[in-house]
This record gives sequence, C-alpha cells and structure tokens, in this order.
Amino acid sequence: LGFQFRGGGFSRGTARTVVEGLGLGSIIRKNGKLISIREGSMTRNMDFGNGEKKVVTTPWGDVSTAWYSTGIPNVEVYFQFPSSVITMLKLSGFVGGILQTSIIQKYLLKRIENGPEGPDENALANGQSIIVGEVENKSGQQFRAKLISAQGYKLTAATAVLAAKKVLAGNFNPGFKTPSLQFGPLFAEETGLCQVSFEK
Repeated sequence: LGFQFRGGGFSRGTARTVVEGLGLGSIIRKNGKLISIREGSMTRNMDFGNGEKKVVTTPWGDVSTAWYSTGIPNVEVYFQFPSSVITMLKLSGFVGGILQTSIIQKYLLKRIENGPEGPDENALANGQSIIVGEVENKSGQQFRAKLISAQGYKLTAATAVLAAKKVLAGNFNPGFKTPSLQFGPLFAEETGLCQVSFEK
C-alpha cells in the first residue's frame, strides 16, 4: 500500500505520534508475522497518477488490518515524503537512542504544541488523499487499485459517522472486524468522498 497526501498537513496528534516513534524503527508483515526493520531502510518508487515518487515504509496500522481483511501474508505500507524527510528517517534508524532521550522528545513535542492545531478549513476542503494498492499472487500476476479521496481527516470523520449510523441501525455483526470486513470492501466509497479504480 502507498499513501500520498496532497495539501492539508498533519494534526498535532499525528505529529506527536510520529515524534514519539522516531528511532523505534518501522514494521512490515512477512509470511504472516510482524517484522521490525530499521527506519528508512526500505524505499521504492510508486506512481500515484502524477509520475513516480519515492516512498518509504511506515509502521501504519494497515500492516495489521490489511492482513486481517485479506489474509495476504506479506504487507508493506509506504508514505510519500519529501526527500529531506526520507533522509531524516534513514538517519534516525542509526541514532534512534538519541531521538528517544527525554530532552530531544520534549523539545520536538514542544515545537508541535506551538504549531498549528492541524489542517485549516481550506486544506480540509481542498486537500486530497491517494492510496495505491498493489498485489501479486503466487503465479506472478499483478493487480493494482487506486483510491482517490477527500483530505484524509475529512474522510476519516465521514467514515466514522457512517459506521456509527450503520451500527445504530443494526447493520453489523458483533465481534472483532476491520471496517472492510464489517461493512464491505467498498465501504469508504459509500461516503461519496472517494472513488476507486482497478487495473492489471
């Protein structure tokens, strides 16, 4: 999976999560198991519709949820960041101990608290998120899907409200499930804020 965000920036909560995880490494799923890797050590190019961009692995929850949803044993999640950020992540993989010291953490978290709370109304209205999924089976056949949606936080809020409405209406099965297992693979499209395309 590859993520590209066009406009909008991050909330303080997201920024804090990134800072608190600096130097702790990244995670991929290999042969069904979660594997820790050095931060910034896995990069590749992905095309989000505007030419190939360099992306780097990130330990997002999709490493877990994609496996539960699909049963695919090997999952890698990538983000497109500016080259300067990718370089910083690579360096953090070697100096993680320093980045986890209380003095560095307090300094970085203080900068976040002094910054904007998150994307402004214009960014929320005009930002865009693109998610690319690429899969390959044992025969070597490759398939690709692309989801183009509204700004990420806007889509998150919309899917949360839609999920709550479905639960309140009794349209759910109790138990542990990912959104796609609970509400169907095209659940996000029901918000009217995104569209999916498929290709080989």
